[in-house]
Amino acid sequence: MTENKQIKDVIRPYMVDGIQEYDNPLPPWWVWMFVLCIAFGFIYVIWVHGFGWNRLDDELHKVQLSHAAFIKEKSAPL
Repeated sequence: MTENKQIKDVIRPYMVDGIQEYDNPLPPWWVWMFVLCIAFGFIYVIWVHGFGWNRLDDELHKVQLSHAAFIKEKSAPL
């Protein structure tokens, strides 16, 4: 014999501005997307700001210095 389990919409016991809310759990895909976003945020902060593994700022600074030196050399009087 199997039991029929029906999921009932449980209404929260309080009311705000005359509106009552259902107390349903979030869908699993939503929870996993939230967890993945948090994990991505931690990895991003460590990657970019933490250990300096991202050398884009250093490379950009070198390119700007070489460009400035080229412009200075080109605009120097003969």
